[in-house]
Amino acid sequence: MSIETIHILLVGSSQADTTIIREALESWHTPVILRTTQNLAEARSLLSQYSPHLTITDLILNDGNGLDLLCSREDDPAPPLVIMNNQSVEQNALESIKAGAISYVSKSAEALAAIPRIVETALHEWKEINQLELRQENLRQSEESLRAFFDSAASSMAIIDLDGRLLRINPNFSRFFGYKEAEALEKTIYDITYPDDRENMIHLYNEIKKGSRQVIDYEKRYLRKDGSVVWGHATVAGIYSPDGTLKHFAGSVQDITQNKQIQSQSREAQQMLQLVLDHIPQHVFWKDRASVYLGCNTNFAEVAGVQSPQEIVGKTDYDLAWKREEADFFRECDQRVMETGTPELHIIEPQQQADGKAAWLDTNKIPLHNSEGQVTGILGTFEDITKRKLVEEELTRYRHQLEELVKEQTDTLEKTQAELLQRERLATLGKVTATVSHELRNPLATIQSSLFSIEENLERNEPLQLFRSLQLAERSIQRCVKIIEELNSYARVKPLEVSQTDVDEWLKDLLKELDFPAEISFKLDLSIGGKVTLDQEKLRQVIVNLVNNSVHALQESASVKKHLQISSRLLDDKYELCFNDNGTGMSEETKEKLFEPLFSTKGFGVGLGMVIVKNIVEQHHGEIFIESIEKEGTTVTLRLPVRVQSV
Repeated sequence: MSIETIHILLVGSSQADTTIIREALESWHTPVILRTTQNLAEARSLLSQYSPHLTITDLILNDGNGLDLLCSREDDPAPPLVIMNNQSVEQNALESIKAGAISYVSKSAEALAAIPRIVETALHEWKEINQLELRQENLRQSEESLRAFFDSAASSMAIIDLDGRLLRINPNFSRFFGYKEAEALEKTIYDITYPDDRENMIHLYNEIKKGSRQVIDYEKRYLRKDGSVVWGHATVAGIYSPDGTLKHFAGSVQDITQNKQIQSQSREAQQMLQLVLDHIPQHVFWKDRASVYLGCNTNFAEVAGVQSPQEIVGKTDYDLAWKREEADFFRECDQRVMETGTPELHIIEPQQQADGKAAWLDTNKIPLHNSEGQVTGILGTFEDITKRKLVEEELTRYRHQLEELVKEQTDTLEKTQAELLQRERLATLGKVTATVSHELRNPLATIQSSLFSIEENLERNEPLQLFRSLQLAERSIQRCVKIIEELNSYARVKPLEVSQTDVDEWLKDLLKELDFPAEISFKLDLSIGGKVTLDQEKLRQVIVNLVNNSVHALQESASVKKHLQISSRLLDDKYELCFNDNGTGMSEETKEKLFEPLFSTKGFGVGLGMVIVKNIVEQHHGEIFIESIEKEGTTVTLRLPVRVQSV
C-alpha cells in the first residue's frame, strides 16, 4: 500500500468483536487508526467531519441499516464500505454489493482475525474502481468532444463501414447532399458518387484496406438527392481497433463546386484568349521577372522550335533556337524594360529561327505590373519584317550601285578635265598666271562696275547707292589683296618672329574676331594653361584658314546638328591644337591632294591655303595630321613644339 497510515471507522460491532479486530489490525504491517461508533447517527456525524479510508459496519444497527452510510455525505462520495453480518445469507450479500458496498463479510472468528487481509483487498478493489471510473469519465468526455466536433464541423462528415455503408453523418452532410439523416443512413458511399468517379474511389479505399495508405485526399464529383452534380474535396482515413484492425472509415467532404465553376470559367477564358492569340498574325510571348517564359502563341512557338505554346513554359531564350548573342541581346532588352518600367517599341533586331531562317523582327516590349504597381514580367510582340528588310537592302544596293556609277562617271569627267588643264598648263608660271587671272577677273570686274555706278550716283546725287557701290568696291579690293597675299606667302617665306604667348588666351581673343554662322554650334576646350613661343601673325593665318575650311564644310553638310570644336592640350615638350567638325569630310583622294599647290575643292580661291598652312607649321618645326571620313567630318591636329627659335 502506498498509504502510510490507514484510517478506519468501525460501526456497530460488539466490544468483543471490536477487540478482536483491533488486535488483528495492530499486528498488521501497516499502521492503522481505528475509530469506533455504535450506531448510525454517530457514524454519520463522524463522517461529516472527516473521511476515513474505509468504513466497516454491521448490516443491522440499533438505529438503522449499515448500508445507509453510503449516502451519509451530501457533497463528497462516501468512503468504501465493508458490510459485516452475523448470518451468511447470500441474498444479503448480493443486496449489499448491489447497493454499493465494496465487500460483504460473514462474522466469524476466522473472518475477524483476517480483517487486515479484508481491509487490504477492499482498499485495492476501491482503487481499481476509482481508476476505472476515471478512465470511463475521460472516455465519456472524449466521446462528447468528438461528437460535438463531428456535429458542428463546417465540412460534411460521415462514418462509413468497410462495405461503404453510411453509419453516421453530421448535419452539414445532410445539407450538402440533401438527404435527411434516416435517408442518408440507407445509402452507401457508392450511391452518392458520380458514376465516372466510382472506379477511382474504390481503388483509393482499397489502398487504405491494404495498408498502403492511411489517408486519401482527392477531388471527386457527387450526386445530390435532387440529381444535381456537385464537386467535393474528400479526405478519408481509417479507424482502427486497439489491435490495429481496420474497423471503419472516417470521411470529410468540402464543397468546392463554386471553385470548380470559377476554374472552368477561367479555363474557358484562357482557351478563348489563346484562340485569339493563335489566330493573329503577330508573334506574342510573355516572361517573368527573370526572363523565363510563361507562355506564347502558336506563331511564336513555331519560330522558337517548340511543339506547342505549353512546351515553352519554364524555358529561357538560351533553350530556344536563337543564337547565343541574340539571346543575350533579347534578355538585356528585357531587363532594361523591367528595370526602367518603360516600354521599348519598334526594336529592329535579327533572329535565327528554328527552321534555320535568318529573320528580321520589328519588336515591341512592355513591362507587366501587379496590383501594387510592381513590375512582374514583360509582354512582347513582334512582326517578321524580313521581306521588307530585303526590299530595303535591295534598294540600298541599287542606290550604292547608282552612286558608284555616278562617281565613276564623275571621276572620268574630272580626269578628262585634269588632262585638259594639264595640257593648258605648260609651266608653273602659266598655272599661277591662269589662276590669278581667273581669281582677279571677277573682283576687278566688280570694281569696274562699282566705279561706273559711283560716277552715275554722283551725277544723280544718290548718296545711299553711292555708299553701297563703295562698299562693293572695297570688298572686291580686299579679295584681290587676299589673293595677292596668298601668292606672296607661298612665293616668299618670311622668317618667324616668335614671342612668348599664352596660347589659350591668344586663341580666345583671335576666335572672338571671327564670325560663325548661327546654325553652327561652336565649342572651345583649351587646357594648355601656359606660355609657348610662336609667331602670332603666321599662326593666326593658319587658325583662320582652318576655321574657314571647317565652316565651309559644315555649310555644305546635310547634318541637322552642326558642330565645330577647337581644343588644346599640353604633351610634354609639345602642344596640340585640334579642329574637329562634322561637316562633309574628305575622300581619300582629296586627302592625298590636299597639300598640292593650286588644288581646291571650292569654287573659288587660288588653292594655296593648305599649302601655306603646312609651310607655316613646318616652319615652327611642327606636324599636321588630317583625319577625315567622307560625309562624317574632319579632324585637323597641329602638333607644335613649346619652344621654337626665330628662323
